Amino acid sequence: MTVANPMAFHPVPKFHHAPSSPGSPKLALSFILDDNRPLTPPAATRLQKSRIAPTQHPVTKERKRKRKMTPAEKRAARSCCIEGCTNYTIDRGLCFRHGGGKSCSMPGCTASAKHRGLCWKHGGSTLCTVDGCTRGAKSRGLCWSHGGGTKCSVANCQKTTISKGLCWTHGGGKRCAFDGCKRPASQSKQNFCSKHQPKMAKPSTITVQCAQ
Repeated sequence: MTVANPMAFHPVPKFHHAPSSPGSPKLALSFILDDNRPLTPPAATRLQKSRIAPTQHPVTKERKRKRKMTPAEKRAARSCCIEGCTNYTIDRGLCFRHGGGKSCSMPGCTASAKHRGLCWKHGGSTLCTVDGCTRGAKSRGLCWSHGGGTKCSVANCQKTTISKGLCWTHGGGKRCAFDGCKRPASQSKQNFCSKHQPKMAKPSTITVQCAQ
């Protein structure tokens, strides 16, 4: 009697499956074992094929860029609208001197308010922080005499600017309109200094005698 060797190799019989039909469900054994069925392309490939060529839009016209203003034009645009005044505007096209900004809250006062709704005459200004100084502070808590305000733009000059970034010595401030005069001028004196300020004509008095 011959005994079968349990360690002997027995070849596994090959199963021949029938090709799946197009209508076979994907979970069926014939569909899974069908080697002749083409693989589904990757999602990226399908997406690339499904893309439609983008429509070409007409080239839009470039927006016209606004021309930059020159420093002189910027200065003119920010100047007070009162003729002859070169101060910067605060409100309604007017500077502080000509009514721009809020007025002082004191009854009858038409000056511009500085702080707390008051002008500098009625306590609206901040005093200099130097002991014993009663002048108004310009910047950093100091008055002009003690270093407040902006320094002159000229190198090594420690004086305070008056206008255009310059102190009085280097051309800042307004000069007298009288020919050849370099004294300080103000608009209240019609752009003249105290010496050349036009004198107002005194009103003439007429004496009327009543007939007796």
